[in-house]
Amino acid sequence: MVESDSLGINITITPWEGGTLRDLEQLRISLFHEMEIGLSGDDVEIHQESASRSIDPNTIGTISLLLLPIVAEKVSDTIIKWIEKRPECSVTISIPVEGAPPVVFTYNPNNTSPEKLRKWISSAVSYTQLEDNKS
Repeated sequence: MVESDSLGINITITPWEGGTLRDLEQLRISLFHEMEIGLSGDDVEIHQESASRSIDPNTIGTISLLLLPIVAEKVSDTIIKWIEKRPECSVTISIPVEGAPPVVFTYNPNNTSPEKLRKWISSAVSYTQLEDNKS
């Protein structure tokens, strides 16, 4: 799933209370666009989960990235920049780890600092690289 020179990251958006599927789709498209701009020129593959009629936000609110670990800081910065405009939303970041449960963190700007997000992503990247090297 995760190659030694790349890192998989899933970002799931949770809209504000009462947000509709249409709102969630627009948020996903908006974040996807920000990721494309913020990570252009870097060796990054970005995939959106296809839209769904489900009421489960995880079904249509996810963006998957496959990137080099050195780009992880740009991912943090892009998420922070995007969510500053939408403080009523939160994002959950999941990094798959081979042979172990994924490493998961929810960034809500109302109770989590941008520095904590940056530190978490950096730590999670280091952890997943160590776990990959054990395999």
